[in-house]
Amino acid sequence: MAGPNPIPDGNDLDFGTIVVVTRGRFKGRMFDYDDDSMSGKTAILYCPNMGEAQHGSVSVPKRWIREPTIAELLKRREFLMTQWHNDQKNRAARSARARSTKDSIDTLLELLLVERITFDRIHEAEMSAQFLPPSRVFISYASHDSWFVRRLNAELSKHNVRAWMYEWHISPGQNIPVEISNALDSSDVILVVLSPASIRSMWVRQEWTTALTASIDRGCLLIPILLDDCERPALLRPLRYVDFRENEFEQPFNELLRALNKRLVT
Repeated sequence: MAGPNPIPDGNDLDFGTIVVVTRGRFKGRMFDYDDDSMSGKTAILYCPNMGEAQHGSVSVPKRWIREPTIAELLKRREFLMTQWHNDQKNRAARSARARSTKDSIDTLLELLLVERITFDRIHEAEMSAQFLPPSRVFISYASHDSWFVRRLNAELSKHNVRAWMYEWHISPGQNIPVEISNALDSSDVILVVLSPASIRSMWVRQEWTTALTASIDRGCLLIPILLDDCERPALLRPLRYVDFRENEFEQPFNELLRALNKRLVT
């Protein structure tokens, strides 16, 4: 199975591309790639908040920037959203920990930038997935966890793995139970995302019950994905799960990808 397309580094980027800084004072921040210095070794980055430096731009070595992955965008989005909500709570409580209004606005404006590019990137992944081979992987999940699943599916599509999720594959007017049943019947691997929301979901319960039957009848591989702490169903407890409970995404994703590659190339 072919690997993903490489993430462009600072030497291969087009002007206007959203980039992430990987080192230094602005590590983790997202910027617009605006221009190069005369030497060509330094990138001039535009700040969405116009507040980081004079004229709203910063300069960093080009080797310190690259296009962010979807995982990095979503991780930054989560951080900025938490920071913004904490700002509002601290300000409402007149807490001494409240940051300045300028810092809060800076956070909000970067959040808007990250939101825009994240939706664009996920949409691109959804469109490109249409050209992959037919799906042999089914993802069972609760709608509450769709952000994680869209992130997971977008990353899988970059590795040429097309996974079935109802948000991508069921069109308006189609019969939902019939489409889900057909997808389950044609899948070689079923991923069950476990969280408090999915444990309460009747749909997810029916899907993993069907998956257990398929694993016995036709050798379908069932992989639990533990997203949040929850009471795992008794019938799924003997199965080894992939643990996504920590903030780190790459390590469990690679573990899952190895299992999928091993199964799908056979």
